[in-house]
Amino acid sequence: MKVNFFLIGPPRCASTSLAKYLSMHPDVCFGNPKEPTYFCTDTPAGYKNEPKTIEEYHSAYFSHYRPQEHKLVGEATPLYLMSECAVPSILEYNPEAKFIALARNPIDIVTSMHAARVRVGLRHENISDFEEAWNAQEDRKRGDRLPKKVIRGAVLQYRKLGSLGTQFDRLIKQVPPDNLHVIVYDDLREDMEKTQKMLLRFLGLSELAGTSVPHLERNSEWRNEIARRFFEFAKENAHRFPIRPKIGLLNAIRRFGVKPANRKEIRPEFRAQLREEFAGEISLLSKLLNRDFSHWQ
Repeated sequence: MKVNFFLIGPPRCASTSLAKYLSMHPDVCFGNPKEPTYFCTDTPAGYKNEPKTIEEYHSAYFSHYRPQEHKLVGEATPLYLMSECAVPSILEYNPEAKFIALARNPIDIVTSMHAARVRVGLRHENISDFEEAWNAQEDRKRGDRLPKKVIRGAVLQYRKLGSLGTQFDRLIKQVPPDNLHVIVYDDLREDMEKTQKMLLRFLGLSELAGTSVPHLERNSEWRNEIARRFFEFAKENAHRFPIRPKIGLLNAIRRFGVKPANRKEIRPEFRAQLREEFAGEISLLSKLLNRDFSHWQ
């Protein structure tokens, strides 16, 4: 068995919805759980049970593979795009691998990612105000102001996370054009049916009658401090449970503990600063993809 297609980042660009959609196709064996992060060794989480070998990677995430049923094997790890080693490692593992890369306004990516990390717990993000978290990036590079027992501290470098021009430039130089498919988040929102048809065509899969990409994830927040702390306690003690019940338990707590939330507004002056920060990256991405993203600036 070889994993032969990879849904890569950046985060907060509907990779979860697309992964759910592809996992419903009878010809696809999709990784479970969704994000192995096996190939991005430069952004380790530090979990004790992280696969150390390709055999462990296969058995941990693709034990449901059936050669007589599945034509394709895929996984979705958004951090592979930001990682500097993931794509070369994947191509060494499988030179014929196909990549589905996502793109979105960098300001929306970083603000949404910060909100998501605040929601999932203090080990992911301990600064609840995004502007403060942005200004803490240099301190965090030195190891200061990081969450206790931080998980993937590299993702707290929001400037790097949103540097899509740099990331796509590196990706396009590494992957043959025929093996790369780009989905812009705006297109997915405006014409989901067309976007999913193009995706299936790229992978050589038949269309799924009556099946579409699940709704894109909405903004949410904890209902109260008690729910957040209970989730923190459950996650901290999750190692006491087998892997599948553990994931089901945490998902249930999160599902009942959060509520829809409006996007938190940031100061106009700070938004202007972010537009200036990412202007060069957006211009480069526009050139690379031959698309006009000036409305993102």
